[in-house]
Amino acid sequence: VTSMGYIGMMKDLASEGNSDEAMKKIDRLEPSNVRMNHLISDLLELGRVGRTDQERVAIDTAAVIKQTLSLMDEKIREGGLNVDIAENFPPVFSNESRFMQLVENLTTNAIKYVQNDDGKKLKIFAEELESDVRIYFQDNGPGIPEEHQERVFGLFNRLQTGKDGTGVGLSIVRKIVNSYGGKVWIQSGKDHPGATFVLQFPKPTSQVQK
Repeated sequence: VTSMGYIGMMKDLASEGNSDEAMKKIDRLEPSNVRMNHLISDLLELGRVGRTDQERVAIDTAAVIKQTLSLMDEKIREGGLNVDIAENFPPVFSNESRFMQLVENLTTNAIKYVQNDDGKKLKIFAEELESDVRIYFQDNGPGIPEEHQERVFGLFNRLQTGKDGTGVGLSIVRKIVNSYGGKVWIQSGKDHPGATFVLQFPKPTSQVQK
């Protein structure tokens, strides 16, 4: 039943003096409207990526990651996720607020989808290459089959149903990384237990030289 359908039923029930039944319909309508508002918000955010935050600077990667996780502390604890952060992170060429959004989305993704009898774990670390920096978000979940690894970055594509969320979060992750000259992919399978999201950004020095 659509929202308008519920509203019509509530009007009928109210006109009949059946306020208790009308209130039950409101209780059913409210969660669906909340989900719709979240979806609209996420889609608007996806449309803004690459258009409204054009500032590109060398950011202190470790500091931004730690700040984001600190702001998410309650959510992480309630989700039962143990996060291990490496000590050394080279700077990346990006935007601080957008990079925070990447960390938040990928951490939230781990909270939702990682399942392991030994507890949920997320390890965040980095690798410095000649002209790029790779940031790894490695979980200990069931992994993502190769045939679905591209699919999860598409709009509304979730491998598990029944989870909270709009199915837009990973699309935002990819669009942000791409907008700053990078790319993102997944490592998962025989040689990569769990799922590892790899974010590759240009080094600040490589951008200056260009």
